[in-house]
Amino acid sequence: MKSTMVRRVLTVGAALMLAATAAAAANAVVQDPPGRQGSLVSFGPLMDNGFPTTYKDSHGVRLEACITADDPLCAAAASAHYDPNLPVSFPTNFPDEFFYQLSSAVVPVNPANAAEKLLVETNLEGAFATGPPIAGDQMVFARVRIKDVNVPNGVTWRITHPYGVDEITAGANGKAGIVETTDVGLVPGNFSGALAGRVGPFLKCDPADAPAAPDGYIGDPGVLHTVTGSPYDTNYIKVEQKNPDGSYSLIGQWNNLFSLQGRLAVNSGVDVDAAYFTGGDSSGFLDVYASSDAGQSIMVSANAALGTPATPMRELDGRYYARIAVNQKIPAGTQIEVVNTSDKPVAKKTFTIADQVAITSATYNADSQDLTVQATSTDIESGADTPTLTAVGFGSTQPVPLVGGQAVFSNVTAPPPVVKVTSSAGGSDTSTLTTSGAGFGALAPVAQFVAPLTVQAGDAVQLDGTASIGSITSYAWTTNDGTVTPDPANPALATWTPTDVNPAATITLTVTGPGGTNAETNNVNVTTPIVVVANAGADQVKNRGTVVNLTGTATGQQSVLWTQVSGPTVTLSGATTLTPSFTYPRMALPVGPAGHLNPGYVVHNEPVVLQMTATAVGGANTATDTVQISPTPETITPGTARYRTQGLDWRVTGTTTLKAAQTVAIVLGPDGTGKFIGQATVDAAGAFSFKGGGTPVATGATVTYISNMGGTVTGPLLITK
Repeated sequence: MKSTMVRRVLTVGAALMLAATAAAAANAVVQDPPGRQGSLVSFGPLMDNGFPTTYKDSHGVRLEACITADDPLCAAAASAHYDPNLPVSFPTNFPDEFFYQLSSAVVPVNPANAAEKLLVETNLEGAFATGPPIAGDQMVFARVRIKDVNVPNGVTWRITHPYGVDEITAGANGKAGIVETTDVGLVPGNFSGALAGRVGPFLKCDPADAPAAPDGYIGDPGVLHTVTGSPYDTNYIKVEQKNPDGSYSLIGQWNNLFSLQGRLAVNSGVDVDAAYFTGGDSSGFLDVYASSDAGQSIMVSANAALGTPATPMRELDGRYYARIAVNQKIPAGTQIEVVNTSDKPVAKKTFTIADQVAITSATYNADSQDLTVQATSTDIESGADTPTLTAVGFGSTQPVPLVGGQAVFSNVTAPPPVVKVTSSAGGSDTSTLTTSGAGFGALAPVAQFVAPLTVQAGDAVQLDGTASIGSITSYAWTTNDGTVTPDPANPALATWTPTDVNPAATITLTVTGPGGTNAETNNVNVTTPIVVVANAGADQVKNRGTVVNLTGTATGQQSVLWTQVSGPTVTLSGATTLTPSFTYPRMALPVGPAGHLNPGYVVHNEPVVLQMTATAVGGANTATDTVQISPTPETITPGTARYRTQGLDWRVTGTTTLKAAQTVAIVLGPDGTGKFIGQATVDAAGAFSFKGGGTPVATGATVTYISNMGGTVTGPLLITK
């Protein structure tokens, strides 16, 4: 295999950028195939530097943190806060970043341009939220990074790698080429976050391809090698370019050689889960609980302050336990040390000894509203060393010390679901409540509705009781004046019609529910109905085609509305005012072309009749009146009406009493249903004349003249050669 070092050394600035990296690359479209096989599943106990000892994948492979420089196959890079020539010490000499898995591959994508090389990194990385090593900033994240700043912008690429498929358009995120990074697990202290990333299970050098990985490692980062472990069986890097038709074409070299760093875990670490003291002034026992991998050598270190020797712990399925005799008082805050001597270097954890607090009773009486807590401590030392038990979490009057092992809280209208007792010796316990008392009854409903202060006798008033609150099974409406009719579809609604003048009319809504009955009454002043008068104005005579202004009057009205009764249809402007207007329509004429019959034509010259309706205040009474607008009478006098059979043409003349530049249609026969001859426009003197060719007429005695101003007359027809 080709020997080359691909892993890079990050600068301090790069490490500082880790916390600012987005949780998901905005420009990358993930196209991972279905059927993923495997992932990261867990992490081990925390080291004294605050990071997990190991991470484990679904194949049982555990990798530990590469945090020192003394192992060339699992080294951390030097930084401003880490000198690899000095012993690792947190936080004074500790790497800004390190790796559990570091995997990278480089793919040439353009044979004509050696600079166009795509870098793909898939790492499980430890770092700090703000850059330098700070307690509380520790985080571990799964990273997928794809980068090539030299490819042309605007081109879309599909990159297949061991942990899936990404489609990326170069330059789409405002950066030249491809610069895409996805980090999952950037919340400090939440070391399970990385388990949800795309990295996992761990990659390993393919054992079928020599040389094999060094013993105890997944690979040699200085030797490019084929790998196994992809959850999609894509143990390679493939780069494709998207074509205009949506298909993809393979670009460059399909690469399956990776630089791989990761050390198989030999250390398991240890977590101290609890350390309890049980006893009195001169003797007692210390119970210690710890956890690690199964089969470890876990010890409680000797403690000179307690006079206790080094004590091995018993183990079952990764749980460890020791019981140590103590022949003296234990000052508050005393610590013990637990070590895993199987680790190299030995893993150590310190833990503060506490008493074991037990809440023996936590009761709440819903009737008396008393909450009572009883608790004990395993530390029964006397004098100044006697632990104080305190109940916490019950409001502004807390914490409250337990007296004789008991505390009573009065007037607790709403207790918490869980109570907690703490000890000055460090212990604590929580407990759910045991409750008693009669069950709560339903609240009585509350009736609510709004009624007007004043109405007229005979008015129909809408009542709405939907604002009533509570559990309601029925609504009942009553009144001392008129009738109330509930809505059959919704009994919370009703219509009230008062019949008599009554200054003290009442309406009552009564609501009933499981919690009882409640009523609300509103007083209303019922007054004498207001008389309303409507006058639509004097009848008018108007020329067709002109604007007609109406002048109605009314008294006692709340509103008015004009509607049409008869006549040619008009469009009213201001139909809800006293003075609406409309344009008087011209009369419709028979239509051509010449010779066209109009069998359905009827002369419509009737007036427009409109009605004004005035509604009284309160809406109980109305008054109506009509007005008639007639068209100005028009008299047409026929002149000559001649048809020449030899020339097949017409000569038609006449006069009219209206000089309004109107149109006069001429139709063969005694009415407007015959053949259309033509039409003429009336001049300023009231005369009109039509001359033109037309459909031959063999016989005929009359022609009819029809004006769009409403006039019509029949005259004789002369037929000549």
